[in-house]
Formats: sequence, C-alpha cells, structure tokens
Amino acid sequence: MTPELRTRVLTAIMGAPLLLYLVYTGGAVLFLAVAALSCAGLWELKTLLRKKGFEINAPFSFSLGLVFLLWAYGGFSAAGGPIVFTVLLLAAFVQQVASRGPGGVVNALIMPGAVYYTFGLPSFIISLRGLDSGRELALLLLLAIWCADTAAYFGGMVFGKKKLAPGLSPNKTVEGAAAAIVAGVTLGALLAGILDLKIGIPWVWVPFGRRGISMTTGALI
Repeated sequence: MTPELRTRVLTAIMGAPLLLYLVYTGGAVLFLAVAALSCAGLWELKTLLRKKGFEINAPFSFSLGLVFLLWAYGGFSAAGGPIVFTVLLLAAFVQQVASRGPGGVVNALIMPGAVYYTFGLPSFIISLRGLDSGRELALLLLLAIWCADTAAYFGGMVFGKKKLAPGLSPNKTVEGAAAAIVAGVTLGALLAGILDLKIGIPWVWVPFGRRGISMTTGALI
C-alpha cells in the first residue's frame, strides 16, 4: 500500500463515520460543522492564493461565505439571500479596487470563485438535507462523491496518461477525471433506483457536478 493510499484509507476510517453522523443528524449540528470546514478551507485557499501573488479580502470573503451557508440553512428568504450577497459582493469589489488599483480588479474577480468553491459547494449538502427525504438524498450524495473520488484515484493510477494540468497538479489526469464522472453518476443513479428516491434525472448529475467542479478547481489551484 502506497503512503498516499494509506493516508486516504486512514482518513476514510476516521472521517467517514463522523461525516455520516453529521448528515444523519442534520440541523444546527450539520450547519456548524460545514461552517467550520468551509472557514478552514477558505483560509487555506487564501494562503495558497497569496503565495501566487493574489490577495482576497478576508472579512468580505468570510462574510460572503456565511451568507451562502445561512441562505442554504434557511436564514434568509428566497429573495433576501441573493440581495445580501450581491450588496456584499459589490462592496468587496469597490474596496479591492479602491485599495489596490488595477491589481485589485483581478483579486475582486477571484474572490467569488474562492467563496463559491469553499462555501457555495458545501452549502449544497445543507440545502439538500432540508428537503423531503433530505437525509437519504444527502447520504446518497456522499456515497456518490466518495465513489467518484475513489474512481478518480484508481482510474488515474491504472489508466492515467494525459495530464489534466501538469504545471499545477502533475498527478491529476484526464482519465481519472473521466472515471470520477462515470462512477459518480452511475452509482448515484443506481442507488436512487434501489432506494426508490423520486429525484428525477437532473438530480442524478449532482454528484458529477459537485465532484467534477471541486476536483478540477482544486487541481488548477
């Protein structure tokens, strides 16, 4: 067993039961856990961006992220969430440009993507958990994501030839990404049928979208 695979297995053994418990429980417990992980993720991403010469405003970034989570949790009305998010985003753009000039424009444009990657994507699990049959749907999503991640690792290791972004992440391959998409969508569709979840065809693509976006974005960072 390679060191990387050993790390993955140990992480799954320790983290999977806790994550399953959080999703099963839902409510404020899940919200606080997602908020903590998202904050840690944004801070790490902010540090990586700084090393590459970019600087996003921390107060505005974390505020935008918390709006995402509160909106998903039901803390805002259907119209209130987008309004608050838009106002904060415009204020952040003005602040970045005013304080850093032309270079601030680039930072301001990077900020929404950084916030969406670290808060927007995780907020989906909160929204999903709040639906009818939300517990089953959320667990289905986790299983599909884990399946996609596993397929990406082994698919890339066995079949990987064409690098996805060799200059940024030399271990990511196009074949691994393709394996993740196929595995995530297939397992999602099969489990939805087995559990008789009336989610419709569009919902089957959720695991692909979540895993595909996060994996590709992470590779480019």
